[in-house]
Amino acid sequence: MAEGITRALAAEQHKDVTTVSAGLFAAYGAKPTEQAVEAVRSIADISNHESRPLTMELVNAADLIIGMTKDHKSVLLRQFP
Repeated sequence: MAEGITRALAAEQHKDVTTVSAGLFAAYGAKPTEQAVEAVRSIADISNHESRPLTMELVNAADLIIGMTKDHKSVLLRQFP
């Protein structure tokens, strides 16, 4: 959801932004739920999104990493110091 919304907002504002969504506990290739697709339908089409875990490669390539909660941030800092 976050990736789809961020991409839509960047496009709306004509910003050249690369957005990648990855999860701390995500598996590869899971599709979004119907509820998630419906929740953001008016903003973005996320129906073809596939989950991916956060990797050191993604962390090293990132200019900015945003966690959804304080717990996510804590885990992120422990896993990728």
